[in-house]
Amino acid sequence: MSRTREPGAGGPAAEAAPAAEAAVAASAAEPATAAEVAAAAPAAEPATAAEVAADREALDSLREAFARLFAAERRLRSRESTPGELTHAHIRSLHALSDGPMTAGQLARSAELNPASVTAMLDHLEEAGIVERTRSTTDRRVCNVALTDTGRELLAAKTARWRARWAERLGAYSEADLEVAGRIARDLAGMLDAIVAERQRSAA
Repeated sequence: MSRTREPGAGGPAAEAAPAAEAAVAASAAEPATAAEVAAAAPAAEPATAAEVAADREALDSLREAFARLFAAERRLRSRESTPGELTHAHIRSLHALSDGPMTAGQLARSAELNPASVTAMLDHLEEAGIVERTRSTTDRRVCNVALTDTGRELLAAKTARWRARWAERLGAYSEADLEVAGRIARDLAGMLDAIVAERQRSAA
């Protein structure tokens, strides 16, 4: 006795169904591309007037803070001429020399100092026993500058005092806060350097 095959119960269509389901499942398991994710994501809503105003207020506050910082540094430099005290230029020079001996020209470039003022500054530091100048053994025309033991001790003491001040003032901030502050300061320094370079190109 033959059995009547029910429609859809067998045949090519029935055999193809599992394969089609497997293909659909496989395609669903594949990760979406960036373009597909972007197309599926809802469009970003434009910033509200209040949000724009808040961003501008934050930038204005940051600009004001750095303006106060620069002004405070200028006041500090203007009062660093106390007899016996090292000036900002002196400290920068000593830090540069802590990496090893160099010529006066190299020191001027490394510490970003006016070459015309470096010789007089080195005369003062050498007289105080902080640096020493010696002729190169390979080229007698070259004079190298190096820190003395006294200079290294003086630089270490000065650095320790400043680190203590920084720790006292900024110790309450988290490491993440300080890292963000550092990135902001470096970005601003880069912006100012870019402005200087642009003005130099315009003047050329």
